[in-house]
Amino acid sequence: MKVLGLVGSYRKLGNTEILTKEALMTAQENGAEVAMIRLTDLSIELCKGCMACVVRNVPCNIDDDMEFLISQMLEADGIIVGAPTYFLGPAGIIKMITDRYIQIAHRLDQFKGKVGATIAVAGRNGWDGLTMPLLNMFLLGAQIKLINSMLAFVPGPGEILLEPSYLAKAREIGFSISQYLRSSQKEEINYSGEKEICPSCFSNVFYFIDKWRIECPICGSKGSVDKSTGKIVFDNGEESRIGFEAFKEHIEEWVIPSARWYKEKLKDIQPLQEKYQEFNPWVFPPKKD
Repeated sequence: MKVLGLVGSYRKLGNTEILTKEALMTAQENGAEVAMIRLTDLSIELCKGCMACVVRNVPCNIDDDMEFLISQMLEADGIIVGAPTYFLGPAGIIKMITDRYIQIAHRLDQFKGKVGATIAVAGRNGWDGLTMPLLNMFLLGAQIKLINSMLAFVPGPGEILLEPSYLAKAREIGFSISQYLRSSQKEEINYSGEKEICPSCFSNVFYFIDKWRIECPICGSKGSVDKSTGKIVFDNGEESRIGFEAFKEHIEEWVIPSARWYKEKLKDIQPLQEKYQEFNPWVFPPKKD
């Protein structure tokens, strides 16, 4: 079994790297082969939104390291991804990569059976914002089963080394991933954090769809707020929209046909675009010598 650690931080030996290494060292002690990639070492370009990869099922025409990353993820049985919180969300490299997942739409079945965990770091409790939901989507968007997760609050680089409880949680993540992979009895581990979470995707962010009903913006799971306790009680039996079958249906029944629907509307769109083509108050940075 192979466990791959992905570090979404530029900072060498920062808190994210230390926690990810702590988890990997424990997985290695438990019999796993381990490897690491610093995501910020890769050349990853922005998705251009051309949709050719999914609509025509052709390779992405962007020449960067995305296919290398995908190949490394496919070689692994378990994946641990860590990232720091920047402005109320994970470091931008996490979202850039997740936005490129459209190019694996026709390869989702290759990721089935893989498991993963997330490690997030924020400087101050209450300022983690959307870090956990977006970091979890890094795995869930590739159909990697999320079995463990943690969120640590430490401000200074390396300060995590003064927090034994967080190091212990990272070791638990490494052990749980390796133990899950080697065991015939698949026991899932819950997210370690201070907030109520979605049982499907571990998101800690919800919105109200009416006075007492809430919905998870990531997976679409719904629940109700218990009027007596204020606790969220989630519905049972509803399939997540990011589950394999629901996600596959979204690709095959909506994303791919949308190209045909768009072509049918194009003759009506093009004449309406003319006034916007003529309006160009762009501002550009000065050319560098």
